[in-house]
Amino acid sequence: LINRDPEISRMVDEISSERIEQYISKLVSFHTRHNMSSRDNPSQGIGAAWNWVKSEMEKSIPASQERLEVKFEEYTVGGKGQRIPYAVKLKNVVATLKGTDSNDDRKILISAHLDSRVQLDNDSTSYAPGADDDGSGIAAILEMVRIMSSRKFPATIVFMAVTGEEHGLYGAKHM
Repeated sequence: LINRDPEISRMVDEISSERIEQYISKLVSFHTRHNMSSRDNPSQGIGAAWNWVKSEMEKSIPASQERLEVKFEEYTVGGKGQRIPYAVKLKNVVATLKGTDSNDDRKILISAHLDSRVQLDNDSTSYAPGADDDGSGIAAILEMVRIMSSRKFPATIVFMAVTGEEHGLYGAKHM
């Protein structure tokens, strides 16, 4: 006999496979999420992707009773002799759901990577949909933010969509 936590069972029951599929389709629609792709095109590239992920996470702020904070963590990587040959600014998208117990200083981290690429390190224009690597992970995080934000947890939960993974785990290292 398996003794399941009823609140976890309720959260699992709220997972929407349709919504996860929509998230992945949207991520694929950015053509590529290469770390050196466009940052200012509203519909293609890494910049469009991180802006969209941030806006999706922000939709859960009201349900959290303002305990959810969503922000960019910006950092610079790259240079001569590196896999990214020139300096680029990258952004991680971080949603922090503040814990309700002021005596609980734990932080639970949930992370997936936002960037995608094709075989060649510096090919920032070819189609790199990244549905599985790691669009599916980002979709899971977006669904967790949506479901968990309306609930209270004693510890703080940090949901991270990191960039730079495909070129050397840069976003995770920055965090």
